[in-house]
Amino acid sequence: MSSKQSPRKIEMGQEQPQPTMKQRRSHALPRLLLAAGAALVLVAGLHSCSHNSRGHPEQHRPHHKTDNSAYNDRLQPMCPQLPALTPSDTLQPLLDSIEQAPGYTDAVLERLSNAVKIQTVSYDNMTNVPPTPGNDPAHAPFLAFHAHLRTAFPLVHARMDLRVINEYSLLYTWKGSEEAAAPMVLMAHIDVVPVLPETVNQWTHEPFSGLIDKKNGLVWGRGSSDTKSTLLGTLEAAERLLGAGFTPKSDVYFAFGHDEEISGYQGARKIAEYMVKELGLTGKIGLLIDEGTSFDEFEGVPMANVAVAEKGYVDVSVTVETKGGHSSVPPKHTGIGLTALLVTALEAHPYPVSIPDSNPILGLVHCYAEQSPKPKKFFKWAVNHLPESRSKLAEKVASISPSFEALLGTTQATDIIFGGLKVNALPEKVTTIINHRIAVDSSLAEVQAHLTSILKPVAIKNGLDFVIHDFISESVGILLSPDSLGTVTVRTNSGVGLEPSPMSPSVGSGERAWNVLEGSIRHVYEAAYDNLIVTPSMMAGNTDTRHYWNLAKNIYRFGPGRGANVHTVNEYVAIDGYLDAIKFYEAVIRNWNSE
Repeated sequence: MSSKQSPRKIEMGQEQPQPTMKQRRSHALPRLLLAAGAALVLVAGLHSCSHNSRGHPEQHRPHHKTDNSAYNDRLQPMCPQLPALTPSDTLQPLLDSIEQAPGYTDAVLERLSNAVKIQTVSYDNMTNVPPTPGNDPAHAPFLAFHAHLRTAFPLVHARMDLRVINEYSLLYTWKGSEEAAAPMVLMAHIDVVPVLPETVNQWTHEPFSGLIDKKNGLVWGRGSSDTKSTLLGTLEAAERLLGAGFTPKSDVYFAFGHDEEISGYQGARKIAEYMVKELGLTGKIGLLIDEGTSFDEFEGVPMANVAVAEKGYVDVSVTVETKGGHSSVPPKHTGIGLTALLVTALEAHPYPVSIPDSNPILGLVHCYAEQSPKPKKFFKWAVNHLPESRSKLAEKVASISPSFEALLGTTQATDIIFGGLKVNALPEKVTTIINHRIAVDSSLAEVQAHLTSILKPVAIKNGLDFVIHDFISESVGILLSPDSLGTVTVRTNSGVGLEPSPMSPSVGSGERAWNVLEGSIRHVYEAAYDNLIVTPSMMAGNTDTRHYWNLAKNIYRFGPGRGANVHTVNEYVAIDGYLDAIKFYEAVIRNWNSE
């Protein structure tokens, strides 16, 4: 997962058991967005209450009994909930017998543990570097991981077609019985982020131990949550279904990239290109599920958050070039001082927060206000008095947590600055890199316009030429300052940025893919959560799905495994969460292939 969480930290030496589901229902709201997800309202989805469940006509009725007196002036519900969708095949007794066989659970956990032990690390200097066939020490663990999968899942490898893409990524194809049926894709990534050497002694257990901690109900280690539990969970589900004699009607693809943590250019992008060019699947994938948001609470109400969109992304470099010289005769502002003025101006003018109809967070508020047994009066009032309540609603939601505030608009973070070589020499070139996560209702062009409006006046005031490279076309615009003392150059840091993703259909859309996904979530998890609301959500970060936009409109990012501490010390996945995730993937495969 690429910079997608602000995880909790476990104190050194402490073993933190995963909270039970009942305990999680008492936790406060701010954890909701630790996976950087928040609920999403779709213009096409949340403004329609009609359903075409394709064989499941009962799915259109609201699931919860709710006091809708405040909504009497609405023509239709904004966040209808579907009932659990139980697979219609007759395999459940056989699948139960497989699960209940002696040693089954231990074997499942051992397979995950052994996967975590393999150090499939992606480093930033490997970004978009084509793999070297043959002896490549940096990728040797990836080949070991392939070998582990061959041993761990014999039926999968005996009955599915496996194609190795670009040396280290994997694409499994489970052929369906009906050629016309829309295929589904289950995604995960093989690679993990590095472990900072200075933090190794802060881990409760060795970072790549894969320790099975039955006392606390956890499997520990880098990648246990992000995303080896997802990858192995999908294959465990397939292995069980194959063992029960299941044959899908549609083709089922398992797509595992090897470099998601460094943007997936050599992994997921190459898999997607193969699926387009060799398999002819452009626009034909009916359902695609990747890692993403998960279970949490809003105002004490449990929610299953399914991300149906991702924010955009761009890193912008701002470079100040000035004349050098001896530090004993400095100008009013050195290059570093001028850079400080530019950064100060930017941070004094953050992107505004708002909650227009197109903003995803409005969907979360609607779902909470409509489906909660006892929603707080403010939220019921706010959704029933739009647009007059819009500014107060935005203020309220932004005040809940920094994570919510971040999802109400574009964010900017000055993360890197470098310049100057010697203490008695004036710096001639100073570069700052500013990370932007672009709101789903914004664009690269708006980020460029915002930066220009803030930085150009500061440059001109301080006698600097202003040069900007267009964020999309990379054409150059230059504004010269009389008696120039230097130059400010603004450009994307590494090529063109990423626009916000398309929105996938969700609640109320009548889209079969969403119906199957929501119904499968309820089938597996409803008994464990009182008044569970399945709601659209959003990713603040980016996943490998960025490379699949032309393959599917129904792209969903959902992490059922219930892990924690992604990208930091003491990463783990809950054992019961992992076992439930296997059942979820099993259910969604079966339901997608039902009538």
